[in-house]
Amino acid sequence: MIFRENKTIKLLSLLGLVLINFSLQAVVFGKSYFLAPPPFRPASPELVSIGRYPLEIDDDNRNQFSVMLFGSSTIGSGHLARYILPNCDQHTRTYLITGEPGSEAASSNSLDLQAKYFNVLTAPLPGNGEEYIKSNYQFQSQLNFAPTRKVFAINFNYRYHLSHYLDKGWWLEMVAPLVFAENNLNMTEQVIIAGGPTGYDPVVPAGYFGNMTDALKQSDWNYGKIDGKQTKFGFSDLQLRLGYVYVSEQHYFLNSYVGFSVPLSTKPSNEFLFTPTISSNHMGVFTGYSAGVRVWNKFEKSIYWIMDTAGTLLFSNNQQRSLDLQGRPWSRYLPIFLNNNATKMNPGINSFTLPVQVTPDTIRDLNIAFVYKHNGLNVECGYHFYGRGAEKLQLLHNLDGSLAVASDIENSYTSGTLEFLYHDPVENSGNQYSKDAASIKTYLTVNNDLDTEGNPTYLPLKTDDLDLTSGAHPAMISNTVYVAIGKHWDERKHPLFAGFGAGWEIGSDDASLHQALLWGRLDVSF
Repeated sequence: MIFRENKTIKLLSLLGLVLINFSLQAVVFGKSYFLAPPPFRPASPELVSIGRYPLEIDDDNRNQFSVMLFGSSTIGSGHLARYILPNCDQHTRTYLITGEPGSEAASSNSLDLQAKYFNVLTAPLPGNGEEYIKSNYQFQSQLNFAPTRKVFAINFNYRYHLSHYLDKGWWLEMVAPLVFAENNLNMTEQVIIAGGPTGYDPVVPAGYFGNMTDALKQSDWNYGKIDGKQTKFGFSDLQLRLGYVYVSEQHYFLNSYVGFSVPLSTKPSNEFLFTPTISSNHMGVFTGYSAGVRVWNKFEKSIYWIMDTAGTLLFSNNQQRSLDLQGRPWSRYLPIFLNNNATKMNPGINSFTLPVQVTPDTIRDLNIAFVYKHNGLNVECGYHFYGRGAEKLQLLHNLDGSLAVASDIENSYTSGTLEFLYHDPVENSGNQYSKDAASIKTYLTVNNDLDTEGNPTYLPLKTDDLDLTSGAHPAMISNTVYVAIGKHWDERKHPLFAGFGAGWEIGSDDASLHQALLWGRLDVSF
């Protein structure tokens, strides 16, 4: 009776946890960095399912070597698009409207991106001091996004039973996944108005771009580019574990372990937006346990309730992250002046990508399954919970007090009419203006910064203007349901096991992955 009550409490607690997870959905948008959980984590289904002590330990077979294959692909693309795009006011959209100041979208205040900030120009600029006629610049397009992530991995797993006792004792294990990841924003551009004074005869000056597709991959940008699919290949996190089997009987088992992990892949360079990751990017320590109880038995048939759980603590390190200005998603792409004497505007993405200390939060993996066993056949139905806290960023140095959001327009009034005079940064070196209130959506509607006498001035940015959360991955929760099947051949001199599984992972919000999972494994004991 006590056992049944305990099991009921655990199942009700798990159900409550799942319901809470889905109730904690948050609106996440405009992020510059996405950290995907690496495969073959402690207690993840591709690592533990159908393989919990699959081979019998005896005096002749204390070593176990496993080769495990894994593949995953995102389902749908809306959640990843919303995570990356800046249009939080309409959070279901997966596209952006771009245009020059004279476009119809700019006039109706429906722009998501001001194309001028990305060096899109479809007519020559006026001479210094000449009026800026916005109707000469009519380019408009729609950028559509359908992000995907695909992963293929092979894991080499080695385990050795140290103790001379066969049903309990110490063991060592090494986990070494080799991972290939492909991220693709799948951006396509639909040009609505080609640009120029008439809307269909653009004349693109040298050094500028006639569309956003070319502008978003310009060579002057060191970071944050968008240019098709990006891939990464290499070893993920090397894990070493020391475990202890407390008991291993036909009707129940219990063992626990401690270990540490070392990332073998390079840190993300952030050259491209939505850059692929294949590891946790941090050194860490973890602990966990595995327990199972036989809940039904008839002749050679049995059903086991099994739980695997692990907690991981990752350590801080230094990385590069792209940061926005407070309250302004994608403002990292605004043009800037490096100082008041600048002779040209510089890409903001180069200066807003900064070295930071990244402090990750803890990670929890929980796997619960029912396993049917009969004559070496294992059939498993399971659930896996993954939870990771939000990253925290700390700047390694402050802004130097000279950067400012650039302006090349001088607002003036003549007879009550607002005029826009072109302000050439080259010709006006030493007298630059700034637009501290600019966002990635606005241009002519934002006035230059003014001094106490109401004259245009240069207002440098402060360190507090940076939004550190824009470059940090927020907390994420995902839930996976899966099935797996495997077969033992224990009568051999060197027992074998083979199996495969499939799962469906559902994230609790846009910061989590929604994906299909497939895996297989082959074990040999010797």
